[in-house]
Amino acid sequence: MPEIVKMRHSLENISISDLVAAEESNVQITHKAFLSKLLIKGIHWDSEIETAIQEIFGVFPERGRVVSNNSLTAISWGGHEYLMTNISTSSIQKILGDHKQSEEDRVVIVDVSSAYECFSISGTAAIDLIKTCCFLDVDDSSFTSDSVATCRLGSFRVVIHQITQAVLFNFYVERSLAIPFVRYLAANGYPFKVSYSKS
Repeated sequence: MPEIVKMRHSLENISISDLVAAEESNVQITHKAFLSKLLIKGIHWDSEIETAIQEIFGVFPERGRVVSNNSLTAISWGGHEYLMTNISTSSIQKILGDHKQSEEDRVVIVDVSSAYECFSISGTAAIDLIKTCCFLDVDDSSFTSDSVATCRLGSFRVVIHQITQAVLFNFYVERSLAIPFVRYLAANGYPFKVSYSKS
């Protein structure tokens, strides 16, 4: 992804990663460029998708929460919808396939890896940056680690996943909006000393 951005305060054509040394930054923005994403959706009200997720992770999934193990994450994406990340597509399709009825499929699986980009925001001023752009109260005690919500960050509709309390957040945004999204974060994060990298 191109890193050239137009910044406020008359800073133009500056690479985000050149704004400040990484060890001095208070906010780190990381593009998770190679994260696989598979949307799993139950197509009926009595879909067995939650049972399938429980079999994989050993815990029944809840709305607004994320469940994960060492290499696999299931993000509550909506009613009977979960975004699976960092996965082997063929193996997860086999596991979920066991929960389909012989005559009527109850689960739809769509590879959305190219539809969404993921960016992590971390660092001592991560919450400060988020609160300058977002009405979601990420400081609220109900929004704890492994919470997920759909919200607006400025003019961008994003899905936010709080990975660890007050330290690390993942944001999912439509791929076509990825570059403007990073520009927006860089401009608003300029007072907080932002660094940018790719994982």
